[in-house]
Amino acid sequence: MQRLLSIDVLRGLTICLMILVNNPGSWSYVYAPLLHAKWDGCTLTDLVFPFFMFVVGISMFYSTEKTTAKGQDWVQKALLRGLKLILVGLALNWYPFYVKHFDDLRFFGILQRIGLAYIVATVLLSMTNRSYVWALVLLVTIGYWIIMMTLGKGDLSLEGNIISKIDLFLFGPTHIYKGFGIPFDPEGLLSTLPSVGNILLGYFMAQLLAKWLVSELSLMKLVTLGLGCTSLGWLWGTFGGFPINKPLWSSSYVFYTAGLGTVLWAALIYYIDIRKITWGPYFFKVFGQNAIIAFVLSGVIYKTLNIV
Repeated sequence: MQRLLSIDVLRGLTICLMILVNNPGSWSYVYAPLLHAKWDGCTLTDLVFPFFMFVVGISMFYSTEKTTAKGQDWVQKALLRGLKLILVGLALNWYPFYVKHFDDLRFFGILQRIGLAYIVATVLLSMTNRSYVWALVLLVTIGYWIIMMTLGKGDLSLEGNIISKIDLFLFGPTHIYKGFGIPFDPEGLLSTLPSVGNILLGYFMAQLLAKWLVSELSLMKLVTLGLGCTSLGWLWGTFGGFPINKPLWSSSYVFYTAGLGTVLWAALIYYIDIRKITWGPYFFKVFGQNAIIAFVLSGVIYKTLNIV
């Protein structure tokens, strides 16, 4: 199977933007594109995390194809990898350990979401024929929509959504993010479910590209499919009563961002893997091949410099 340098570059690009968004230098002076939408809506910054989840799905496809061919137990390895990400995320939240009591430790976070969603995606893929990945995407996105509209009574507000109610019941207010002014975690437990959809869509797009083989024609198909996903997300968010919303990680947000991620990946494949323009993207390639290490180190350095 052809090794695509564009995957490393896309991963590196997203992790660099993620580091920049999380560590802007001063929160008093932040450029507008580096700020999240206050609630509904989607800015450039709101694309970063779902793009990374999308790349996780792409990488998952190529890694599972490789390990399956070698007869290795990819499920066990993937579950262990997901657990490690969760533990590293918890440790990063707790750092520096000597100034933060466990009672004030935030349980959720970016790495925790990646790890948990990775585990769920692995379990779903291991239980299903790989020809029906698209059905898994519909299962998690429509299932989440039904939960939000029935059990959540359609309340998509910051104060009344079911995500925060579940987190508060299970973990209590001291272990939940309070950046919105009240205890509400944008990486909460329930909203991790639809984020699995971004991983599965990344897996699905990589699966299709492997079937079609890399060519300008296959990239046109990929772009068309990506634009279709984005359009579906926009229509669902605008007319379907489930607005594009990152904190809730709405199902419309899944399709909207995964579609844009598909278009960006197709563009990178064209310039990097087909036209072989590699000197410019080399910087992002380095970050892409060491993404988690770069993210963790940036968090440790930022927190260390801000200890007073």
